[in-house]
Amino acid sequence: MNALNKIQEAFYPDLYSELIENSEGLNVCLTKRKGMARYALFAKKFDPKLGLQRQIADARRLVRELTGALWLFKEVGVYVVFICDSMPDISERASNRQNWLSCSYCSRCPPCII
Repeated sequence: MNALNKIQEAFYPDLYSELIENSEGLNVCLTKRKGMARYALFAKKFDPKLGLQRQIADARRLVRELTGALWLFKEVGVYVVFICDSMPDISERASNRQNWLSCSYCSRCPPCII
């Protein structure tokens, strides 16, 4: 059993009521509604060939597509989890936190609501 399956079994359906399937099958996206608020847990495999900022932007884009999120009207609070075999070297980016956490979608980062 891989890590993505373990995350799905741990949180679905007890904590997150909806599982959103994607065509790739390489990600897990669980959502929950509480009143007017919507929350999502998104887990995907970390690709050491791509930069962290790129992977964060790609994860946000995919969550936005899967959930139909819209800024101001249909916002979604998202927890993004990257699964990796070993700790990637992000030390050069960690010294400049604002640059690697900010995104190209808005000027409110960090954190950012999609």
